[in-house]
Amino acid sequence: MPAPTATRPRETLWLLLCSDAPGSAEPRERDMEGHLRFIEANLDRIAVAGPRTDGDSPIDGSIFLVRAETAAAARALLEGDPYFRAGVWARIDVHPFRAVCGTYVGGTTW
Repeated sequence: MPAPTATRPRETLWLLLCSDAPGSAEPRERDMEGHLRFIEANLDRIAVAGPRTDGDSPIDGSIFLVRAETAAAARALLEGDPYFRAGVWARIDVHPFRAVCGTYVGGTTW
């Protein structure tokens, strides 16, 4: 088996899939500035994040890849986001994630 080519050390990552609540367009727009400030303040814990859409449709959720020791810690991070407090997200699903290949990890890890 070849040695890993990744330049990044393995880290504990969590994939958080946030589904918007019905009627969330208004609070999403209203609290966007606070949400973006929250993201900027926590960039050291967020590997990647962005809105979720279905093609050309409006935003219907958010996706985060978060650095945290536990699923509870990853969820707690998002519970500090103004979008969570405003009820933008009806549901947050948290999944363990291991980055094993791609440009994010610098190639492959096998």
